[in-house]
Amino acid sequence: MTAARVGGAAHCPKLDLDDGIDPGTIEAFNNQYRYVNATRDGEGDPVLRFDFELLHTAHQGHVLSQIDTWESLLDEFVRVTGWRD
Repeated sequence: MTAARVGGAAHCPKLDLDDGIDPGTIEAFNNQYRYVNATRDGEGDPVLRFDFELLHTAHQGHVLSQIDTWESLLDEFVRVTGWRD
């Protein structure tokens, strides 16, 4: 039996950079990571979107694994963008 999809959740932070981010950096990030999508907003600042499904079964384990994945991807995005520099 497979778990049925009941909905989803998304994390979508925007990082406010003084000079925005180069489109090539966004493209390179997207080429390396398939579970998230990085874009630029109207001011050229990076935005990262991570969507995940919520399942009828095993919510806690699934959500915790998705949060772990999200934290790793967000850490890498912050490093690539230089947001904490």
